[in-house]
Amino acid sequence: MIPAFSAEIIVPILFLIGISYAVIPYLTPPYIQFGVRIYKDPETLQLRKYRMEFVLVSIFVSAALIFIILIESGLSEPIFISIAPLIQLAGLFIVYLAFHYHVLAIRGVSSYTPTRETASAFIPSEEGSFRYLFLVVPWIFMFLYIFAGILYYNSIPETFPTHFGLNGVPNEFATKSLLSVFSILLFAGIPITALMEIIAIAILHSRPFQNPSSPVKTALQNSAFNRINSSLILAISLPIQLTIFLASATTWGLIPHGYVALAVLPTLIIIPIVLIVALRTGQTGWKLYPGATENKNMATARNDDTKWKAGVFYVNRDDQSLLVPKRFGYGYTLNFGHLVTWMVLVLPITVLVIVILFTLHIV
Repeated sequence: MIPAFSAEIIVPILFLIGISYAVIPYLTPPYIQFGVRIYKDPETLQLRKYRMEFVLVSIFVSAALIFIILIESGLSEPIFISIAPLIQLAGLFIVYLAFHYHVLAIRGVSSYTPTRETASAFIPSEEGSFRYLFLVVPWIFMFLYIFAGILYYNSIPETFPTHFGLNGVPNEFATKSLLSVFSILLFAGIPITALMEIIAIAILHSRPFQNPSSPVKTALQNSAFNRINSSLILAISLPIQLTIFLASATTWGLIPHGYVALAVLPTLIIIPIVLIVALRTGQTGWKLYPGATENKNMATARNDDTKWKAGVFYVNRDDQSLLVPKRFGYGYTLNFGHLVTWMVLVLPITVLVIVILFTLHIV
């Protein structure tokens, strides 16, 4: 098992989360700011000022949490360290809500006075360069990790550690068997790999977002955005797999127990990778094809603010899309008005509860 985070590991994670969250307003299109659809010139609403204020406040919140962890020894306990990212995200979300409702107020309902309300249905004919062969790559790595375990199996002691304390000392053990040796790879590695591939395929086939005033350009941008993020999901599955393998290798004794904390290091590169891609593409790909031109029309998008709760939760029973581009953030979110969404969310929890009940011999 992966050990609890220490302060030395959690601080870089909190730093990366803080920076990534702070720059979100610069990733979203100019016509979607802080989860609010903007119909006026963004400069007339002083959105540049609000974006900068959001950066400063977000960084302050993250820096304050990091400072408290570093100076308060009582907060360096494993339990608190483990939930520190959740505390940080909760604080940052509160900051976002303050800006969201403020921008919603200054935009005002009266600002929405379209003469032609429409939704575009332009579909790009070019599917792009995504290769479905890429889907095989994560499974090749997973097979190699399992094969490495098979080769090393005879060298694993009959009783081996499965969990380590912060000092690298084992504190839980298991009897050697195929199930116990490969449990992390089988019950974490394979399901996570399968889930990442399902997400990659779903993203590739998600409905392109379009701005009705320039439907062709935005459809092309979002089509490319889907392809890039499908590839990105497959790419970030590799460091996750490596972390799972290193965690297994540590229990096998292939990696010295004193280096157990190194198992989480590969996953630290995920946030910088996503941030770099996000800064280059922009949410929905609005930074792509900067030289593309199109004769803009007077059409405006439908006033769909009511379908977005707090600008982040999309609830629309009339929309058959399962995944839609986020309004605040990078990537996609689920349509909580879709029945499949609730099945996706409830099914894993139900299975987990059943497994726990059987384990405890309650049922």
